[in-house]
Amino acid sequence: MVILEVKDLRKSFGGIKAVNGITFSVQKKEVFGVIGPNGAGKTTLFNLITGVYKPDGGSIKFKGVEITTLKPYAIPHLGISRTFQNLRLFKNLTVYENLLAGALSKSNYSLYSALMRTSSFLKIEKEAKEKVENVLDFFNLKAKKDLMAKNLPYGEQRKLELARALMIEPDLVLIDEPGAGMNPKEISELSSLLLEMREKFNLTMIVIEHQMGLIMNISDRIMVMDFGEKIMEGKPEEVRADRRVIEAYLGEEEDA
Repeated sequence: MVILEVKDLRKSFGGIKAVNGITFSVQKKEVFGVIGPNGAGKTTLFNLITGVYKPDGGSIKFKGVEITTLKPYAIPHLGISRTFQNLRLFKNLTVYENLLAGALSKSNYSLYSALMRTSSFLKIEKEAKEKVENVLDFFNLKAKKDLMAKNLPYGEQRKLELARALMIEPDLVLIDEPGAGMNPKEISELSSLLLEMREKFNLTMIVIEHQMGLIMNISDRIMVMDFGEKIMEGKPEEVRADRRVIEAYLGEEEDA
């Protein structure tokens, strides 16, 4: 089952074609990797899918529904969440409060019901707190739930952002460089965590990553971008062996 379908997607900034005719589809419960050099258009692609940017052309369908022109606030309600390359946590809220805010963001309640703590709001709040406890357990963050997010070690801040992305119970999660700034041990643990997330929460994931070991280990398929265009798409072993990829990206990593 195709959960996301992107056709001929285009976005330019001035004379720069950040995304130029990109076409791909993602199957339900697939981990779809996106790689490419800095400036290849990967994060712009995420911004187009989540409504932050409006495309100059092309279409985006999620579960068969056209979402190309939707506002950013409408996208999560359909079941798409994301993380960011640069952490976007509420740094002065606790771990627990970060997750609870995420859980409540998809709920329908009025300001009046929240202030008066009506029975309908209390039911919503109870269900949200149960989600938070479940996710805290999974990410092994329960002992730190009362810490301010800014006081967590960097690796655990990354985990918290992943955890918060799950609070709306998404079908599709867009994950932007989850391994940024992590050491090899943390990268190995992250690989296992992402695959466990997929199974436990029945997720489809699109992952942008520069860490080749991570993206090769977790992806079912990988799309390679360069200068806004797709230069190839295939299984990890096919991508690893492709000369165009080696020249555009992997070769740069080997020389570094």
